[in-house]
Amino acid sequence: MRVKVTHSIEIDDVPKRIKHMLEEIKSDVDQILNNITAASRLSDSPEYLGPVATILDNSRQTLTNIDVLMGECHSISLSLKQYFEEQATPAPPPPPPPEEQSESPEEMIDVREG
Repeated sequence: MRVKVTHSIEIDDVPKRIKHMLEEIKSDVDQILNNITAASRLSDSPEYLGPVATILDNSRQTLTNIDVLMGECHSISLSLKQYFEEQATPAPPPPPPPEEQSESPEEMIDVREG
């Protein structure tokens, strides 16, 4: 069972965390490639088809876990990119204060009745 753990780190440490996650993904992919190579060699003999099926099933499960980790990496990367873009864009100036409306005598309308 997978659980999501949330913790805070300094913004400057996020790229290092992304790199660590990518290295974990690479390690898992390398292991899957080794397992597929072994399964390929074993698949020539019918008596090894059981272990081949097990290797393939385990590899598929690992690929699912890799996809989850890659999705998290992707999301973090996009969020960090957006953060840096927002920091680089100067904030718009505040709107000017509302002007007092002084009406000239020509613009005044007589609203008295009668």
